[in-house]
Amino acid sequence: MAAEAATANGEPKLTELSVEELQQLYTEVVGRDTGSSDEHYLVWKIREAKKRRIKTGPVRRRYADGEAPDMKVLPLRMEAEIVARLDEARERLGLKTRMDLFRRRPEPARARPPHPRSRPREAGRREPGADDAVAAVNTRLTRNELVPRPER
Repeated sequence: MAAEAATANGEPKLTELSVEELQQLYTEVVGRDTGSSDEHYLVWKIREAKKRRIKTGPVRRRYADGEAPDMKVLPLRMEAEIVARLDEARERLGLKTRMDLFRRRPEPARARPPHPRSRPREAGRREPGADDAVAAVNTRLTRNELVPRPER
């Protein structure tokens, strides 16, 4: 009977093991503990680990130095024109997302040479552009004007 419960390489048949034995074998093969008591899942996972189809070893956390920082999601509401200018600035700076633009450290404004086909501007008058949109958002963020407050 013992010969029937073993595979060709001498290991016990997984389907013949108890849940406790499967959990112990899971820990040995996969490299981490499991809380599962589902026999079919444990057998499948052990087989996949032996075939190297799944990651084994301890779970790697995103933050290696310990606990993840407390994150907050901020819903922002702003005019479509400002968003369009923000997107222009994001593309011009080569950033992938709007959040990259918000996370970016502000740099001092630099004068860019005018485009060869642009019309001359009046002295002292600046046309609104993407930099103005970022400044407007930063100003509104510091004044807490972007997130509407509930009426009391």
